[in-house]
Amino acid sequence: MQTKRRVGRPAMGVNKQIKLTLPEEDWIEIEKMIANGEVDGYSGYFRQLHQNKNREEEKAVVDKWRSL
Repeated sequence: MQTKRRVGRPAMGVNKQIKLTLPEEDWIEIEKMIANGEVDGYSGYFRQLHQNKNREEEKAVVDKWRSL
């Protein structure tokens, strides 16, 4: 029995579709970042935002630990 060969880039995780309402100014800023190549599309923007949040939380834990 052969397994199917996957084509394309590997999956990064679970795919979920969402609908998000933001002020128009925020969308304009996000679209500028995409156009400038700072992020890889909308999903790249929100992925980066989430990763940065996690880094800040980790830094806060380390800083608290160091202050003990």
